[in-house]
Amino acid sequence: MANILFLAHRIPYPPDKGDKIRSWHILRYLAKTHRVYLGCFVDDPDDMKHVSVLEDYCAEVQCLPLNRRAATIKSLSAILSSSSLSVRFYKSQAMKKWVRDLLAREQIDYIYVYSSTMAQFVLIENRGDIPVLMDFVDVDSQKWTQYSRSKMWPLSWLYAYEGRALLREELRIASLVDESLFVSDAEANLFKALAPEARHVDAMPNGVDFNDFSPDEWEAASLESGQHLVFVGAMDYWANREAVRWFAQTCWGELKKRWPKLSLYIVGSNPHADVLKLADTPGVYVTGRVDKVQPYLKAADVVIAPLRIARGIQNKVLEAMAMARPIVASPEAAEGIDVQNGQELLIADGAEAFIAAIEVCLKDSQKACDMAQKGREKAISSYSWDAQLARLSSLLATDKADAAMVHSELRGGGS
Repeated sequence: MANILFLAHRIPYPPDKGDKIRSWHILRYLAKTHRVYLGCFVDDPDDMKHVSVLEDYCAEVQCLPLNRRAATIKSLSAILSSSSLSVRFYKSQAMKKWVRDLLAREQIDYIYVYSSTMAQFVLIENRGDIPVLMDFVDVDSQKWTQYSRSKMWPLSWLYAYEGRALLREELRIASLVDESLFVSDAEANLFKALAPEARHVDAMPNGVDFNDFSPDEWEAASLESGQHLVFVGAMDYWANREAVRWFAQTCWGELKKRWPKLSLYIVGSNPHADVLKLADTPGVYVTGRVDKVQPYLKAADVVIAPLRIARGIQNKVLEAMAMARPIVASPEAAEGIDVQNGQELLIADGAEAFIAAIEVCLKDSQKACDMAQKGREKAISSYSWDAQLARLSSLLATDKADAAMVHSELRGGGS
């Protein structure tokens, strides 16, 4: 059993957002065979009530509240030093002190850093020979660059700036850590191209709990009569907001005209004002936070994922696959998942293609059912969390007698 310092930019529980789903499953997996010390921030005050859940898994938990408005204002000062706004957003003397004190009083064998913004708390410390595993998840710098192309000035300038500044930080981190992990081969290969000098760059994809996301375990939510499209996601996340706005503006009117009894359910927490406004459109429903998304997925005739800005692997797509639902996804939403268009789901690029793909599912229920079943089979065969996280077992020694050898291997170079 090893002692692991686990740092995450957002409290891993409850696993109700994409980044929290991944961090929660990783933390729980590590806690099965190791002693975990968790340091994280809490940007939603309601999540503080879940700290006790994490304390059941961890040897020690440090959850620091984070005021997003104040942190956003603070982050703008990064421009004065040409540094990353994201890193400055999470700057915290309290977290820095907790990490320093922990390293001084505990024999930490490994450090697992979840998100590049948290590396600032370990790379500046004298960590000695403690291996650092850096889970970048996505190449976040490229996300900001993508955002800049769809924004008006001055946000276009600001996001482009952050893309450049964060990339410099990502390259610096990769040169110092012992292992750089990404959520997909595509993200890992992209980073290798950006940072050929980085050591041990590898992919560790997301998984899905196909026992929890099982169509046999859930009753369908009671929705309006007719046929239903469902979108699931955190609705304060800009990429999700942009996706549903685009779909409502370019696809929904035509679909509603052809299918008068069709309804669209936008399911997810903290819907932004521009998402709430979509509920004024006939046939569109915005649920806000729900206890579980599975009943809504079960009720869906088609699950849509029209994201135009996406990185890594979309949990919403894996979960819909596991629930055996017909899925129509954009190329961006399907990227990183081992599926074939027309087999496990339909991939549609642009409004006309999206409308046509949805109509295929609505008109031919047998074809939609067959495709959905293949999607669940793919989720079970390729995307269980245990299978994906087995990569960690090869990186972390469970026997301290083996630790020196593992440490040596991690520091041995290569990619």
